[in-house]
Formats: sequence, structure tokens, C-alpha cells
Amino acid sequence: MTIRFSCAALGIAGGLFTRMRGDGRHALVRAGALSATAAVATAPVPYVVGDLTPREREVLALIGEGLSDRAIAQRLFVSEATVKTHINNLFTKAGLRDRAEAVRYAFTHRIVTTD
Repeated sequence: MTIRFSCAALGIAGGLFTRMRGDGRHALVRAGALSATAAVATAPVPYVVGDLTPREREVLALIGEGLSDRAIAQRLFVSEATVKTHINNLFTKAGLRDRAEAVRYAFTHRIVTTD
């Protein structure tokens, strides 16, 4: 089901809103960049980095460094199952499908840097 929202009715003129891209993912755009009459929302809004817990951010940083689940578990002194839970949670929040996307996301949002 596609739901159409009027930008003016939502009070987002000049604010940010999500728009479905051609590949089925959402992109944040300025409300002014959308048509003046409507914006389309077909899925939940993607998360913001601040929505991750500190532990999920830490796990994402370690994924960005190329560590395996086992190595992350050893580094954080938790079980592998706990690491997998953190990974599943952050993948869900970020809309990520695999570790490659997670690594790209970690670098894009400066959770991991090349320094």
C-alpha cells in the first residue's frame, strides 16, 4: 500500500523527508526538492546513526575494521550469539543487508575512519 502525504499538511516545508529511490531504498531529500503537492512514503524511515545503542555502534565499528563475529565477541568479552544479536539489530535499524553494506555505512557515517 502506498501512502501519499501532503508536504504542507505534514508541516515539513524546508525540512527533510524520505523519498523512494529507483532501487527500492529511501533517500533523504529536502522537502523543497519534492513535488509541491506530495511526497511518497512506502516503507519505514531509515534510522539515524544516533538511534544505535553505544554497543551497536561499537560492533559496527569493529565490523568496519573487518573483524569476524568471533573476533568481535572476544574483543568485547561477550558470546558470539550476543554479537549476532547486536548485528541483527543494527542491520534492521539501518536497513542493511550484509556486512559489505555495513562497512560502507560505517565509513560513510564516520563510525570508522582510515586514520
